[in-house]
Amino acid sequence: MLHIRPLILAGVAGTTPHHTENPHQEAVMRIFALAALVCGCSLSVSKAFILPLSGTRGVHCRRTSAVKVVPLELEGQLDPTKSWEVKMTYLGETKVLTVCEDTPILEAALKEWDVPCSCRNGICTTCAGRIIAMPGSKKEAIHGLSAEQSKNGFVLTCQTHPIGPGLEVELGMYDTVYESQYGQYEKKATTEQKSKFNVFG
Repeated sequence: MLHIRPLILAGVAGTTPHHTENPHQEAVMRIFALAALVCGCSLSVSKAFILPLSGTRGVHCRRTSAVKVVPLELEGQLDPTKSWEVKMTYLGETKVLTVCEDTPILEAALKEWDVPCSCRNGICTTCAGRIIAMPGSKKEAIHGLSAEQSKNGFVLTCQTHPIGPGLEVELGMYDTVYESQYGQYEKKATTEQKSKFNVFG
């Protein structure tokens, strides 16, 4: 059975976890991160390092003041002079936060809660959330979820930016997203494994 372990992509030498100065380097880092997700190994990348975590699916990010960097996929599509009120809910607590267009939902949420997150590159899905209202009031840099999950309102909050009024987001949806992505395969593998050892049929 394949176990996919979450990662921490930590920036060093003054860089942020989700951005590099070179778009090609950023693309390579994402490929390495994806490879690490599959094999669960530890990789070292220029100006960044990736560490696997065992025994848990998600981790809690430290509350740090990240440098605002517009994702390459959204360059020219966000107005940093505009801010929107976003209604966020985490563990039953609801707050209305003012979020600039060039700030991901995750970064705004981390100022209020210890929201689980990991790679911040739209790969690990640890920061998954669900849009409750006004899906047209957000833009996503990377669509790292399946079409069915996106249709059901799930997003990766590290890649989601507000662009209009009335946006409502439920945070901490990783377990639900994980189950819909891999749960069926894990159950199938478990059933097949049990059948191999069931000598009585």
